Amino acid sequence: MVSYQILSDLARDPSTGVFMRKANFYFTHEQTARELHKMNELAPKIRGFVHDPGLAGANGIDPAYGVSFSWDCAHEVTATITHETACGNAVAA
Repeated sequence: MVSYQILSDLARDPSTGVFMRKANFYFTHEQTARELHKMNELAPKIRGFVHDPGLAGANGIDPAYGVSFSWDCAHEVTATITHETACGNAVAA
């Protein structure tokens, strides 16, 4: 979670090349007690966390796919060349 917080803070400045994007997760099996516990532990620490069985339908996932639970959140994405250059590790293509 330390890296998530650091990258989330960096994302506040577009010049860093770090951006937060929505990530959706869909599962076709029932959520186990362990998965539910972990989700509840992480939920308050992740920006925009939503746990809603209706997410699949709202995002156009075919009901025949069999999604039993889903969640989404803000997830960090880095612009690779900017990130590598900022770290002094520019890579030639």
